[in-house]
Formats: sequence, C-alpha cells, structure tokens
Amino acid sequence: MNFGTRGLVVMAVLGMVLGAERADACSCTAPPNQKSEERRFREAKSKATWVFVGKVVSSRVVEAAPPGIASRTVVTFSISKRWKGPSDESVELESRSLPSTDCVFNFDLSEEYLVFVDGPDLIAYVCGYTASLQHTKATTTLARLGRPAWEKES
Repeated sequence: MNFGTRGLVVMAVLGMVLGAERADACSCTAPPNQKSEERRFREAKSKATWVFVGKVVSSRVVEAAPPGIASRTVVTFSISKRWKGPSDESVELESRSLPSTDCVFNFDLSEEYLVFVDGPDLIAYVCGYTASLQHTKATTTLARLGRPAWEKES
C-alpha cells in the first residue's frame, strides 16, 4: 500500500469514527423550511404539561452508569413561578448526571431554570425552551411568556 492509499484509509477511518460520534450526539438543528420561531414557541407552550421557574434543591441517582457515561438522575425543583402545570410548589424531573446523547436536559444543583416539560414522563429536553436563568434564551422566553399564573410570595 503506498502513501496515497494509506492516507485515504486513515482519512476514511477517521471519518467513520468522527462521523459516528457526531451521529450519536443530540442535535437541535431545525430542518429546512422550519416553522417560524414564534409558531414553534406557541406550539411548545401549548404542548407543555409544565412551564415554570424553579431552583434545583436536590438530585439523586436512580440508575447508575459506568464512569464517563451519564447516569439517570431525578432532580427536585422548588418552584417560584408557574405558567402551566399542577399547583405543587415542588416537582421532580428526570435528568442526567452529565450531558448525554439522548437530549435530556442536564440540571445543576442550586441553579435556577426556566423549564418546559413535555408529556407525562416529566422530562425536559435540550432542544426545547428549558434554560438556566443565567442564559439569554431564558430571558427572551420569560418576556414572551408574560405574567405567570402563580408566583411564590417573597
């Protein structure tokens, strides 16, 4: 095998390895001819079972994984504002201990988040409107949500 052929083989192997890694990662890229951002927001808000602002007050592992792999965790939020959802002042959501390839949002202890939960499984996803309150995405979304249906008294 000459250098040119070896170079092509190395490039092909690297392409497969790097391509496979990217294929497994969560991707939030919108398809061509995407819906307008306003329409996507309205649909996300309509479809959400919970929309709230809350602080992560605890986290526990419910399914351990090997080192370097995201474990399934349950995080408990203390809710300070709610636009949609039951009247509870706290809620438990599924999360991951590390960023993961299944697009489940990774919450950090003691951080505050704007959270959109879809469906009965009580899971927030990376590609939705869930964001840390420190992030510009949350600030923009909070402005679009308007006044909450309930707000915890200070």
